[in-house]
Amino acid sequence: MSNTNIKDKVAPLVEKNMPSSIHKYNSVITTFMSKRNTSMFSTIPVDRIYYGADDIKAMFDCLGISIKDVENAIANTYFGKQSNFNPRAAKDPLTILMVCVIRYFMIKKDKKNADISAAYLAFSGKFYPSIHYGSFKIPPQDYVMEWVINNGLNNKFILKSQGSLFGAIMQICKTWMESYERKFREFEDDDVVYLISQLHSRIRSFMINIARVYYPAYENKDYITYNSDNENPEEFGGKYHLATSDSFKAEKSIQKAMTFIVSSGVDYRLCKLSTNESVHTEEIKSIIESILNDKHNLITMRRLVSILVYTYFAQAKDKDVVTLSFVTYCVTPKPNTKDQDFIEMKQIIEDWLDTNSVKYRKRKHRLATKNNYNRAVLMYVAMCIYSANK
Repeated sequence: MSNTNIKDKVAPLVEKNMPSSIHKYNSVITTFMSKRNTSMFSTIPVDRIYYGADDIKAMFDCLGISIKDVENAIANTYFGKQSNFNPRAAKDPLTILMVCVIRYFMIKKDKKNADISAAYLAFSGKFYPSIHYGSFKIPPQDYVMEWVINNGLNNKFILKSQGSLFGAIMQICKTWMESYERKFREFEDDDVVYLISQLHSRIRSFMINIARVYYPAYENKDYITYNSDNENPEEFGGKYHLATSDSFKAEKSIQKAMTFIVSSGVDYRLCKLSTNESVHTEEIKSIIESILNDKHNLITMRRLVSILVYTYFAQAKDKDVVTLSFVTYCVTPKPNTKDQDFIEMKQIIEDWLDTNSVKYRKRKHRLATKNNYNRAVLMYVAMCIYSANK
């Protein structure tokens, strides 16, 4: 029995059709990733990323290749008749097609298309979607996962070093291609099986390492729960006489802001924007770093963000935090307010500054200086909310 069925029967179809189909092919890839953009470029692997029959059809159609031809090639391999063959993805026509596509671009030395094709394969049905489901039968909670990524994993872990799920998966794919360049070149059927097995194994290890930290954190309640009981969108929004739709819009803006603050660390660019005559860039950076280094401050951070967003929504027509008017509202002094939310907000900032800034403790006797420190912190938080929701 031949050991080059995939190389002889599927790879030539890709070689023949890809030159005239490249624009359609790139369009299919772009459409697939655009529809899943938020989930794929998230800093935490929470969402299910679905891959269905329509996606398979779109890929085969754009290349003008019959799925039946690939199925026939698989049937003639040494593993084609084995019902329980592992990896199962080796008997999946879409997987076989995409491995041939990746090989085509590698031979052409088209690194850009090889990389994006490998990422597409990694997010196709037999890989990330099924591995994620296997690792998390119930979709993981975002606030627990944020704790896991930021507190439970080593800084060298690929998701932290790359900054997003897509970046991590892309790096896994690049390493995979570089490690097995010879097998892509030789491409006997057992090489194809090995390549598929290795990519699956690498993504599975990535996910298992996260799940091993996630479940104990969830069970032991190690995480910081951002969503306190009194901040149900309908209840909390009702306090400000907001429509339910506006309450959920506010809550979404708050969650995006918290993800940005927790996942991104201190943003030096925003520190520069938050300076004033009393507080310089390095000092505000040091203050924010100290605040975020204490995980207990994440609860008060969410409370502060919630007050800013909900009170703005209550008085604004646009209900949009990505506006200059929102930032202006956040930093405008409210010296004599009797509003309990603003009094609480002032106290949160006062506690942060007292705890995390020696200079502030020495200088706060001057009202103007005290107000400038308060304004610098508010500006930083407001710009985080603005940036996270752009």
